[in-house]
Amino acid sequence: MAEELSLINRPIVSTVTEFLGPASEDDSFTTELCMDINGAFSELAMAGCIPNIPFVEPTTTWRDAFSNKDVNPYMGYVLQYVPLHVKLLFDPPVGMTLQEMTKIKNELLWKIRIGFDTNL
Repeated sequence: MAEELSLINRPIVSTVTEFLGPASEDDSFTTELCMDINGAFSELAMAGCIPNIPFVEPTTTWRDAFSNKDVNPYMGYVLQYVPLHVKLLFDPPVGMTLQEMTKIKNELLWKIRIGFDTNL
């Protein structure tokens, strides 16, 4: 939980970039990453998981993306979901890894939906 609290004050793009791995230090993909991150938030909103769709720019933090009333114990799942969503679009793995990551992403979406339904 302490790591989650420190992450919430960091830029979303930087946490997603770290998730993508060492080869992602090149910032020439920032625009594409922002589009994919915004797509992840749109997907969460369409699934009824979040009440508002934040618009993510390179300096937008996780805290900027959510109002205090949106932050709940299930926020950690959102912090996992968004980078995973971007990974599957930006640098998808192959074979069984792709299937497993997609399964995990779908499970996270379900957990987020349940969590936000019970805390709204």
